[in-house]
Amino acid sequence: MKKAILITTDLVLALLGLAGLTACDGHNDKYPKDYLGFERFLENYTFERGVESREITLKVVAAEKADTERKATISIRNLPGRQPAYTLLDKEVTIAPKKKSAHVRIRIYPAKIKKADEIRLTCTPKDKKVKATTVTLKIAIK
Repeated sequence: MKKAILITTDLVLALLGLAGLTACDGHNDKYPKDYLGFERFLENYTFERGVESREITLKVVAAEKADTERKATISIRNLPGRQPAYTLLDKEVTIAPKKKSAHVRIRIYPAKIKKADEIRLTCTPKDKKVKATTVTLKIAIK
């Protein structure tokens, strides 16, 4: 019985060691290898109703550093018939060579928001092989 437990334990340890060796290739597994897009897919913000405006900064990341700069276009799709309560301050973002991130700014006007709102921003890389990504900003008003 003890021998069977020892053999099983040795086998489990060997498999864990093998899995650990194959998993460490130096690549960030949080994103696909050619990823260029928003750091998160959902962000929540709460504002006071009386506030005139607030600026939000969103992080755009790349999975790996590159020797060349990478550019992406940022856009917001407005819902028909609704007055937007935000302004996109940066319509294009550039990740510098040897860097993995850059920032995009959006100005929110809480006084114009009547109830909870959602804003969807799309990051479309200039490299056509890389897919566009979207972040949803959930805005709550106190």
